[in-house]
Amino acid sequence: MKTMKTLPVMASLVAAMLLTANLVWAAEAPAPAAPAAAPVQATGKVRAIDPVNLVIKMEGGDFYLVPASINLADFKEGDQIVLSGEKDAFGRLQVKSVTKKK
Repeated sequence: MKTMKTLPVMASLVAAMLLTANLVWAAEAPAPAAPAAAPVQATGKVRAIDPVNLVIKMEGGDFYLVPASINLADFKEGDQIVLSGEKDAFGRLQVKSVTKKK
């Protein structure tokens, strides 16, 4: 007869464990994707250009990787430029275009 009295207690414990497992699973679920990033620009004076690695280094020490579609021969050291693109998940500018500043 002792087992009949502990049955409701055991059922409550099992229900509590299942509920806790669902809460833990919900807490570990991945966050929804972030909305599309807003356009971002960086401006400055070119310090160096590395056409082999597709890198533009600015006077302040920042450097930017550019896509192969951008013709780096159009730019030279000392040019004032505007780099446009979007920031990635790590806060780095993903360059989409480069123009000379007027």
